[in-house]
Amino acid sequence: MLFKLYSVFRIPYSVRRYLFSGARFTVYGTVSSLLVLFLLLLTACVDPALECTDPLGCVEIRPDDPLLVAALLDQSGRAAALSAEVQNGLLMALADRDNELLGHRLELVPFDGGCQESGGAASAREILADGRIAGVLGTVCSESAAAAIPLLAERGMVMVSPANTAPRLTETAVSPTFFRVAYNNRLQADLMAEFAFTTLGARTAAIIRDTTAYSIDLAATFTDHFTTAGGVILYEGVLSPGQVDIAEKLDLLLRTAPDVVYMPLFEPEAAYFVVQVHEQETLTEVPLLGTDTLLLESFARSIGTGADSTYLSAAAVSSTAYDLFLQRWADRYGVLPTTPFAAYAYDAANLLLDQITAVAQLSNDNSLLIGRQALLDAVAGTQNYEALTGTLTCQENGDCAARSSLAVLQLVDWESEESGWPPAVVWHATTP
Repeated sequence: MLFKLYSVFRIPYSVRRYLFSGARFTVYGTVSSLLVLFLLLLTACVDPALECTDPLGCVEIRPDDPLLVAALLDQSGRAAALSAEVQNGLLMALADRDNELLGHRLELVPFDGGCQESGGAASAREILADGRIAGVLGTVCSESAAAAIPLLAERGMVMVSPANTAPRLTETAVSPTFFRVAYNNRLQADLMAEFAFTTLGARTAAIIRDTTAYSIDLAATFTDHFTTAGGVILYEGVLSPGQVDIAEKLDLLLRTAPDVVYMPLFEPEAAYFVVQVHEQETLTEVPLLGTDTLLLESFARSIGTGADSTYLSAAAVSSTAYDLFLQRWADRYGVLPTTPFAAYAYDAANLLLDQITAVAQLSNDNSLLIGRQALLDAVAGTQNYEALTGTLTCQENGDCAARSSLAVLQLVDWESEESGWPPAVVWHATTP
C-alpha cells in the first residue's frame, strides 16, 4: 500500500531508498519515515506549477523577480512639470504598499512620450518589447497617448491614465485597453452648460473658441447640452492663434446681448478677450465661462477686475481622505501638489494594482502569472471603486472618472483683499 502511495505521488528514488532501506525500516525508523512521507504527500496535494491559459497571454514573474509597471509620462516637452507631479503621485501609491505586491518588489519603469505622437509610439514599442511589464500608467499629453493606444491595444496591454482628458481617446474603435480616471473634457462642457442654465439662469449664450481640437470639442458639447436643456446659442466666433484685435467679436456680442459667454480658450488669447470685454460697459456683468486651461495664477492676475465675473470648470477634489492625502504629500515631498492630477495619479496606480492583485495566479514557489485578458476584464468591470477623486465606475469606452471630482470655480480680482489661490468652488457636481 505504501509503495502505491509513493508511486502515485512520484516520490524521488533517493527518498524511496532512504525510507525503505532495511537499515532504517525499524520501529523508530518507521515513525520518522512516515513523518517525512506525510510532508511529501502534503506538498504533493498543492497545485503544481501554473500554466497560462489566458487568450491574450500572460506576464510571467519568477519567484525573485520584481513586478514591473510602466510609467509612460511626458517628462520632456510642455508637460514636463505636470508629469513630474503625476509621477510623484504614482510613486506615493506604491510607497503606501511598501513597494511590494503579492510578495514581489514593485517597480515603476519610466518611459518618456515627450508630449508627441512619435514619442508615444516609440515608448509603446519599448514597453511591449519587455514581456515582464504587467500594465501601463500614463500618459499626461493626449498626443502621446493617441499614438500609444493602438499599439498597446493590439497586444492586450492595459493602460490607465491619470491625466489624459481629450475626448477622442475614448471615442475611437481602437481603445479597448485604454482607461482613464481623469475626466473626459466633454464632461467639463456638460458641467458648465448645466451650471449656466440651472444656477445662473442663462437662456441665451455666445461661444468664443479657437481652432484647436480641444476648443472645438468643448464648444460643440456645450452647445448640445445647453440647447437640449432649452437654451439658445446666439453667436459662435473663432479666434486665431495670437489674435489681439477682437473688435468684430465685441460688436456681435453687444448686438446679440447673450446671458453668458462660453470661452474654451488658452492664454494669451483668453486674457486679451476678457480684458476687452470688460472695457464694454454693457458686458461687464455678463458671466464669462472658461475651462481648466485657464486655472492659472498668471491668467487671474492678467485680467484684473474681469476675474469677478469669470468662472472656470476644473477638477476640485474635496474630502477628508483627500485632505489627509495632501498632508502626507507635504510630509513626503515638502510642498503641496499644484493640481488635483496628483490625486488622479494616486487613484490610477491603485486601481491598476488592485486589479492585478485580483487576477494574478500565485504558484507554490511564489511565481506569478497575470493574464492579460483577465486584467483587461477586471479593469473594464470596475464598479463603485472608492478612490480619492470619488467613486470610479468604468464605462464601456474606458471613461472611469467620478463626475463629482469636477466643479465650477469663480476667480476674484487679484488686487482685491479677497484674492487668493486656488479660486473658491461655487458649484460642485454631486451627481455620479
